[in-house]
Amino acid sequence: GKPIIYIGVGQEYGDLQPLWIWDQLPGLTRAEGLVSQERREFVGGMGDGASGLTAMDYKRFTEGKAVEVRKLWAFHGDAVLCLLGGWETTGPVGDITTSIEQCRLRGPVEQPDKARWILHGGFGYLALGDASLEVRRRRATGSWNDINRRHDPREITEEVLHVDLCHGSDPRPAGFAIVLGANRKRIEGL
Repeated sequence: GKPIIYIGVGQEYGDLQPLWIWDQLPGLTRAEGLVSQERREFVGGMGDGASGLTAMDYKRFTEGKAVEVRKLWAFHGDAVLCLLGGWETTGPVGDITTSIEQCRLRGPVEQPDKARWILHGGFGYLALGDASLEVRRRRATGSWNDINRRHDPREITEEVLHVDLCHGSDPRPAGFAIVLGANRKRIEGL
């Protein structure tokens, strides 16, 4: 489940791939050292062009350690909702996070102290349940040649914003919402 939202001015992700941390794409749930993903039978979705649902049974693992979670994505109007539950862990997996966003930094990031939400570039990100949000900004440098040797080796540098949902080492049912066109008054009302 990787929700990449292409709206706004359309430059949130354009030519950003050389700068991505690929195991932190939006929607990926991860724990340190879990590098393999198991294909599961339960996955599917439906929609009518205006609203939709997708669900999946998700497992990442390495020898002796694993994280399993059930994910539900709901899309309607100007909101995206992701619910995570049915957690199972095997072995000591450490802290578990779900990436929500990894985009070009486009202006200020608003995150009041102890708030369960942030605002950035017309999007509101809201933590649900016991999980918390972690926001990181980084200056990233890379080239298209890093991804494919046939491409230009010239380096590009951009400011990148990461938003993660932090579940800790003993995850509980949680989730997040992404609200398009959000402002402080609207996100605080949720």
